[in-house]
Amino acid sequence: MHQHSPHTASYTSSRDAMSKYPERCTAVGLRLNEESDFELYAPYGLEDILNFQVRPTPHFLENEDRMELYQTRLSKKNWQEKWKNLIFKNT
Repeated sequence: MHQHSPHTASYTSSRDAMSKYPERCTAVGLRLNEESDFELYAPYGLEDILNFQVRPTPHFLENEDRMELYQTRLSKKNWQEKWKNLIFKNT
């Protein structure tokens, strides 16, 4: 995935990769641990999901090329057609 994100070094772990996802609301993972318990990883919390917000991660905000990729991704995904209540932010 780091090859799709401009000026990004190889990821060191799944958590590192998720922290660099384009959108905060998509940076969520769930796994089953050794004790058969679910572990949720959401580096930016769940607030954006619960509030129907789509906004870039800090990783994308810090670079103009990544923000261009973020905007292109939003256009291609066309989420607003499927989910009318989404709120899109660029900050």
